[in-house]
Amino acid sequence: MDWTAIPGGVALTKTYDIPLVVKLQSTENERGFQGDHAEVISELEWDGAFEADLAIATSEGTKNSLLFDLDVPEDKLEIIDPYGPEWEEKVLNGYRNLLKQEKEVKH
Repeated sequence: MDWTAIPGGVALTKTYDIPLVVKLQSTENERGFQGDHAEVISELEWDGAFEADLAIATSEGTKNSLLFDLDVPEDKLEIIDPYGPEWEEKVLNGYRNLLKQEKEVKH
């Protein structure tokens, strides 16, 4: 999820009571940008990962940045290589597992 879409994604998940899954290719910290705009982007990335039921990192480096730079709980994180085999199925399984968990909680 591009950081510009995070506010909309968070609003939709709260409005419709559906799980939020975000995918981060990298974090602002990894990209090495600085300045006021970088702080805003980092805050949006944190908000998306914090609000997400599942945060998908595309590499070990991004996972570590989410863990140590943005303090995202490890139990929300999963690494899925977007160029690896069956990546689409892995992402869909993440959604399916979240929906299954929600149904179990509601019953």
